[in-house]
Order: sequence, then structure tokens, then C-alpha cells
Amino acid sequence: MNHPLSTRHIRHDWPIYAGQLVRQIYHVYNTSRIDEERVRDFLLQVSDRLAAGEEAYGDASFKRALSDLLGEKAQEALDLIGWGSIIYHKLPPALQREALRIDAEAFLLWARMREFAKLMK
Repeated sequence: MNHPLSTRHIRHDWPIYAGQLVRQIYHVYNTSRIDEERVRDFLLQVSDRLAAGEEAYGDASFKRALSDLLGEKAQEALDLIGWGSIIYHKLPPALQREALRIDAEAFLLWARMREFAKLMK
């Protein structure tokens, strides 16, 4: 790589990463399960969060060790399930099963992140 990683680099390469992510989303989920407008909305929200993070923290994340970043990402999956447990208890019983399915996907994310982190050691 010709230049050090930075938030500016991520912003510059965002369309490339987003395009690769979209292809992976459509590979994992067939196109009948996820629509293009939802994917565009998701990518815009991620882009907005990256911009907010840049404003708040600058390039601090790029100075952290890869293992720290992977751990941080795994922690986010745990947060998804934690929030999910609160939401579950506030839902009517008819919706609780679907909420559990969503949280099961968060567990799979967490488990895959742990396996991925092992590859980095």
C-alpha cells in the first residue's frame, strides 16, 4: 500500500469496499430476501457513522492493534444481543420468536469474529 491507513483513506476507498460488501451480501442472501434500496440505505448509514467517528476520534482507530479492533468488533456483536434481550422483553409474544432469530444471527457473527481473530494470531 502506497499510503498509511487513515480515515481519509477509508473515505476515499469507501465505494470500493461498499461494492465488495454489496456483492457479498447478495452472495450470502439471495436477492429475493434483500432489496437494493435497503442495501443503499444501510451503506449510507454506515458512511454517516464513519464520518461521525472521524469527526469525534480522528484517526485514533488506525493506531490501535488489529487484535484490539477485532475484539472491539466482537464486543459490538455482544451489544447487539444485549440490546436484543431488552427489546425481546418489550415485544408482544407474537414477535419474540423473530427477535430471537435476529439475535441468533448476532451470535453467529460473534462466533465468526472469534474464529477470524484466531487466524490473525
